[in-house]
Amino acid sequence: MGVAGHLRFMGWLDEMEKGYQAMDIVVMTSQGEGLSIVSIEAIACQKPVVAVKTDPAYVQVITDDCGVFVAPSAEGVANGIQHILDNPNLAQQMGMSGRKRAEEKFDITRAVKELSSLYEKAVESKRIKLY
Repeated sequence: MGVAGHLRFMGWLDEMEKGYQAMDIVVMTSQGEGLSIVSIEAIACQKPVVAVKTDPAYVQVITDDCGVFVAPSAEGVANGIQHILDNPNLAQQMGMSGRKRAEEKFDITRAVKELSSLYEKAVESKRIKLY
């Protein structure tokens, strides 16, 4: 395929932020991730994402403004990567949109507050007056 000179397999990284900084695109080809932390990290680090459309977890994180969904095939993935590489302005816009989405939807402080509120409402709804 002629991509060997353009790829770098980095192996295990203890500091993923440095890994994301070295990437131009994050490619997600798994067809069963659960909630994909990698996709959240990727958009938080302003990286456009190419993802196969067969994994519902990706759809929860990635939108058309921060990534590209492709067919689950080598050709589909290659076309998605090429589309982003051919459009650097689009890649930059996807990165900015992804960061904004990560801050709005996946911020840990907001998530903890929402979960705490949910627990408080559940406890309140089960209280019984004893007198």
